Amino acid sequence: MWLYGDASIVVRTIDSTKVRTPKKHVSPIATSAANLGNGQITFGPRELAEAMVRSSLSRDPTAVDSFMLGLGNWLRLQRAVTRVGGEALRFVEGYRDALRDSALTSLSGELGQAITYLIARKFFGKRHVVDFGHACSRVGVAPPTVNETRPDFAGTDNAFASLDLFESKGTIPGVGATVDWKDSLREGLGQVDAGVARLAPTPVDRGWAVAVALRCEADAEPSEIAVADPPGEDAVELAPGRRGALVDLHYAAWLTTVGALEAARLLARAVPEGGATIRGVVLEFAEREWFVPVWNEPSLFHHLCLPWSSEAPQDSGWPLRAIELELVRHLSRGQFLGEDYDWPAERAEDLEGDGPEGVVFNDGTAVIRRPVDDQLRIIDELEIQLARQPGGNQFR
Repeated sequence: MWLYGDASIVVRTIDSTKVRTPKKHVSPIATSAANLGNGQITFGPRELAEAMVRSSLSRDPTAVDSFMLGLGNWLRLQRAVTRVGGEALRFVEGYRDALRDSALTSLSGELGQAITYLIARKFFGKRHVVDFGHACSRVGVAPPTVNETRPDFAGTDNAFASLDLFESKGTIPGVGATVDWKDSLREGLGQVDAGVARLAPTPVDRGWAVAVALRCEADAEPSEIAVADPPGEDAVELAPGRRGALVDLHYAAWLTTVGALEAARLLARAVPEGGATIRGVVLEFAEREWFVPVWNEPSLFHHLCLPWSSEAPQDSGWPLRAIELELVRHLSRGQFLGEDYDWPAERAEDLEGDGPEGVVFNDGTAVIRRPVDDQLRIIDELEIQLARQPGGNQFR
């Protein structure tokens, strides 16, 4: 059982030439390339549960998806995974033996996809990670059909200037079993190659095959992640129009989770043009000003999670999702700040005594929570207008 606290898995990066070379043995420890960036990834159970939601859907999760599927995945994780030594992530040995082959294969793939999603975000610093087919449609390329070879995800860098591809492979080996790292990574690189070819002439900076081996509790070998990338040329930046489309797609996903569906549909191009209004309040948190949207459309969760008063959020005990005020103002005008914006570092605010607590993310969003007897101070109430013109977003 894994109710709280962080768990970690070792990450080893392998040169793809070793993966593609015939008869070359591949072991994460023996063939890892330290210059490519070895280390570890750390995350909590709720973070992994949310990653399972996002990585399992070909579209952006709605608020209902995030709540119900996230809760379901969190409950599944309590039965399936645990920590050894207070930190190392392991699979519950008895549960592995209880699963039929099809169920074990399915869960291996789900966990592999979710951890790959977290690898892209936390290890490689991708500000946004989306389904590959969804990314294809946003940059003007026909998405692959069900039977066509493709990678899992596309991710963009801090300035949304370049594109990386990710393919996941997950396994839950029996105690003492050998993991076939080479075949998993080579197959993943083949799927990345297919993604690069499909996106052409849209440039792809790097492509990553990610193999996740989640070991059982009694195994002497640790759980490990091996990643391999094809040798690439110097990065080529995306054209401004395509970069703007990826920016809009990222924040459309965020607006969906907070219930601002009209604005989300506009940014996701579900409607060709027009405008949308987001109502909300401005709060102070972590030395910045944050905009917290009030849900714009009737919903069960509007009344369940965010019952507002005229002065301040009531003490519902639920966390509030917020976006940095300067960022949302520029986004509303189709202006993306890129590297000129003072992007916040990802960090947790765990305050003792009075005041709110929460998590700040590196895409300029945050989740803010406070003790039930504390009132968050409202600085202002705002209506922010978003507008988009036919033919795409003119970012500058």
